[in-house]
Amino acid sequence: MDKAKDICERVGLGDHIHKRADELSGGQRQRVGIARALIQEPDFLLVDEPTSSLDMRIQQEVLDLIYRLSKEENVPALVSIHDVQLAMEY
Repeated sequence: MDKAKDICERVGLGDHIHKRADELSGGQRQRVGIARALIQEPDFLLVDEPTSSLDMRIQQEVLDLIYRLSKEENVPALVSIHDVQLAMEY
């Protein structure tokens, strides 16, 4: 349980751990997905369209989070993004 709380804190969901999924915003739901993947201690992250249906600010937050956690955990990430401009930024 401590590991789950730690990961929730790291993805910015520490204040939301007792909320239901339908009470979370789109960006928060994406963070839940990232946390769920990381708790499994993967060798590789395959992330499909993590920014779809999110506004530009939240898109950047989610991609920054994936980038940061990938570096911190030393886990390579392959991210599929159909927005070419956004993909080129990362």
